[in-house]
Amino acid sequence: MRPDEHAVISGFVVFIAAQLAGFDTPDVLLWTVAGTAAGVLIDVDHALLSMVVKGRVREGLYWFRHPVKAMTDPDAFLADMEYPALVYHRMATHLAILVVIILLTGIHPLVIPVMIGVAAHVVADIVWDVHTGEIP
Repeated sequence: MRPDEHAVISGFVVFIAAQLAGFDTPDVLLWTVAGTAAGVLIDVDHALLSMVVKGRVREGLYWFRHPVKAMTDPDAFLADMEYPALVYHRMATHLAILVVIILLTGIHPLVIPVMIGVAAHVVADIVWDVHTGEIP
């Protein structure tokens, strides 16, 4: 999925969770920003995986130096990072990151919206991958 789609999904899910928790408006906004950012930034693993698995260090570093371009031209970013087993490697790293975040939920209150945003991202990826046939 594209970063803008992940931002909408993660942001919406975290916003609803904050509303259901009964937070005031400033806290709802803070939660929404934290969860949305986490739901988008988890895709940094695409560049890292491509650099490690495919040896595409130059391409990966380009996107780290130009993060705004990665956000404004996600199709180029995703095409540059693509390789056949990415869907499985990506899912493994996403789940590992989610498990670490879950284990860290007690260290700071903002870890909870981060966890919710990342969980929304992972669920959206699974649904998308099954829908598009990337995962049978």
